[in-house]
Amino acid sequence: GVRTGTFQFSESTFYKYTRLLGLTRKWIKKKQRKDGLKASFPNEYWHADVTKWDSNGKRYHIYLVVDNFSRMILSWKVSEKLSADLMFENLMNAYKNFNPPQNQPIKLVVDGGSENQIQKAIDLNQLSISKLRSLVDIKFSNSMVEATNQTIKKYYLRPILRKTGKADPNELLPYIVNEINTVRPNGSLNGLIPIEAFNMEFETPSYDNQQARTIRRMENRSFSCGKCPV
Repeated sequence: GVRTGTFQFSESTFYKYTRLLGLTRKWIKKKQRKDGLKASFPNEYWHADVTKWDSNGKRYHIYLVVDNFSRMILSWKVSEKLSADLMFENLMNAYKNFNPPQNQPIKLVVDGGSENQIQKAIDLNQLSISKLRSLVDIKFSNSMVEATNQTIKKYYLRPILRKTGKADPNELLPYIVNEINTVRPNGSLNGLIPIEAFNMEFETPSYDNQQARTIRRMENRSFSCGKCPV
């Protein structure tokens, strides 16, 4: 709504009115979050992972490569096989399409699973990539790409599976990835769309916060409850 100019108020004001209108959701106590890995620019840190998805009697493996700075999905692959070769193939797709500038090596964060044993292939192809095992080589987890996995399942695959009884990621991933990368504003990016963050397009909102605040004050002061003079 802020991006399209539908409304002009801050996040705190939004939550204030949701409370006044009784628009609440069930509160779930969460563990206190620790500061995660944060890149300073695109292609500084990449995250690679594979997740399982069962549908229509088949088990699929969804391979993802995600940029830390922008939360953008750089490459994806779906297969019924789980292998390091497919993990590396997916990584190569991201590397070819989003090859960083010279002298800027990519730090690739992966888990310790057998499908992530791709260092030899990285060396053979002379890729400017340094593989880091989460919670081993660095103190941070691989939670960013895992969160993307959960977004794909929770907001796309599971609702479709409940509605139709089938959710084939081969058919659905092109639409889902495009939606996440180029349509959905991301709260972690202060409302930017991942492709905007990846391309460093930090445009200011099209509305004037100060002007909206002045108009609200004038409207509020012109209203009288009858107890006080206007």
